[in-house]
Amino acid sequence: MRANGLIYLLIFAVLGIIVSALIVSYVEKLSYFNGLWWAFVTATTVGYGDVYPHTFIGRIIAIFLILIGMGTFGMITGAITSYFLNRQTDLIPDDDLDEYVLNSQNYTDTEKQEIITFIQFIRNKRKNKLY
Repeated sequence: MRANGLIYLLIFAVLGIIVSALIVSYVEKLSYFNGLWWAFVTATTVGYGDVYPHTFIGRIIAIFLILIGMGTFGMITGAITSYFLNRQTDLIPDDDLDEYVLNSQNYTDTEKQEIITFIQFIRNKRKNKLY
């Protein structure tokens, strides 16, 4: 799975949760465990409601954590999806794909040539990383 910034976002999210827990536990007069619980539940956007901020600073931190949580889980979902899509395209080796198209009886010779040309175009794009 390509990390391409995901690891940095995860580190930022974990640090954001830890720092937010420290601040909220101090401002809201909570134990650190309850502050950490609140920060995690807020960042994951679960929001049980058992612990919630009463102060203005606590509410600002809640907004910050909600945005971190939405971004983090959106990126994780995208990375997992990308992983499976890339894995799916690697199931048929390049040479076998050409052979499959050429041996297919579902296409005319012209269509086969167009498909092969398109496949080669995609391979060149991937090789040169033009996308």
